[in-house]
Amino acid sequence: MNDKYFLRLGDLATNLFLILMGNNSNIKKVTFHQLSEFEKILLEEAKKRELKFIFVLSRDDTSKFFRDCGGVFYRDDDRGVNISDVITPYHLIYDRSHLPLEVLEVMTCDNVVNKTLEMMGLEKSGEPKKNIYYYLNNLKSKMANLAREMNFEKCMELRKEYNLLNMEKRLLSRNNNTNE
Repeated sequence: MNDKYFLRLGDLATNLFLILMGNNSNIKKVTFHQLSEFEKILLEEAKKRELKFIFVLSRDDTSKFFRDCGGVFYRDDDRGVNISDVITPYHLIYDRSHLPLEVLEVMTCDNVVNKTLEMMGLEKSGEPKKNIYYYLNNLKSKMANLAREMNFEKCMELRKEYNLLNMEKRLLSRNNNTNE
């Protein structure tokens, strides 16, 4: 197979925080060392699936990430990435819609989630927020892939099935209110 996927700091940070939030963690800061460890976990899992992840983690990319994602992520020192207190998993979901299904499957598989939680010194929650994981894995990735295939009819069916139209309107209105 040997498919190559280019991932950036935003992909790492977004997915690491989603795993933490999905496990009911209140961690709002991750160090660059923890992001590096998360990268290793992802590379290991990708290799098992015969995928190749190439991480673009230059100084310029990091600066651009903090400049472009200032409302979501910020930096208070040179040691890590902080996430704003008002951000919920549902805000982060939309940052993942550009990722192919194969990449999303690697980033959210049980093996990656468990190793990541262990790396962060956390135990897997007895009641993970399944709605977040299933929503992320199934709905957004399916919709993104259907949209890429230009199969808008099936995409609309999926939206109706999960009643996404109302939720998107709520998120958009919430984002517009916070931007004003």
